[in-house]
Amino acid sequence: MIKILTQSCINCTYITLNSLPFIIQRVSKTFLDAECMYFNGYMLGLSGTSTVASISSEKQIPVVAFCESYKFSKKAMLDSIYKDEVETHEEIIRGIKIKRERHVFDITSAKFINMVSSEEGNISAVSVPIVIRELEKYNE
Repeated sequence: MIKILTQSCINCTYITLNSLPFIIQRVSKTFLDAECMYFNGYMLGLSGTSTVASISSEKQIPVVAFCESYKFSKKAMLDSIYKDEVETHEEIIRGIKIKRERHVFDITSAKFINMVSSEEGNISAVSVPIVIRELEKYNE
């Protein structure tokens, strides 16, 4: 995504999550990649997405989620406990086997998302059910 935005003359930077509080003052918009948009406007994204969205929202920086309409779901989610995946990595450091686990996804509340951009147009996060209904009518 960053390659496409940069080619369109939009200045973009990838940063680590722990540097966000220092960089956020220079940010004008936050773009997020959604794995899924749920019926209640909540967004499933990679781990850390909800933190970025909440900090951006707190600093009154618009948050835009990019999501194709085929990823819109009729399910409603409130937290990532139901759908979260855990990735497990094992490494050997100095002869000691270490097992690390990390959560792959998290859920971002609709209140932190100003706009969802898809091939159907730009909508508010709470308008996802309308798009789902319209697509169902079209597919009948």
